[in-house]
Amino acid sequence: MKRCNQGLWSVNFPDEWTVQGDESPITFFDDGADWAIQISNYAKGSEPVNDADLQEFISDPEKSGCTKEKITTPHAQGLKVEFTDLEDILWRHILLRSGRIMLYITYNANRDGRQLDESTLQQFIESMQIIGEQPHQPDAD
Repeated sequence: MKRCNQGLWSVNFPDEWTVQGDESPITFFDDGADWAIQISNYAKGSEPVNDADLQEFISDPEKSGCTKEKITTPHAQGLKVEFTDLEDILWRHILLRSGRIMLYITYNANRDGRQLDESTLQQFIESMQIIGEQPHQPDAD
């Protein structure tokens, strides 16, 4: 397993996955697979992010027929929304919050293609840690 540390958040991911992007959003994928995970982060002023913020962020009339559920991970609380679009693409939007930081995690997969194993996706989400600090620049030698 590898660890991706983006300053405000970090996550564990399998060695064979590829990571693209240096700043928000960051994309994870497995070559030859029909899925991708993208993570964006948002910081709310001085107030903590709350459930109403998550509901407002994910509310979209175009996502009718979707399922919503509250989730809790070892390091955050959040909301998961799942739906399939007209092109038969499965979408999962996972919003995690801790303090004033919110992570917006999008998983999409072709329903007819090679999807990510459910237990691997669950382990990925549960390993997310919201740190809440800006990245530190390495010391110059």
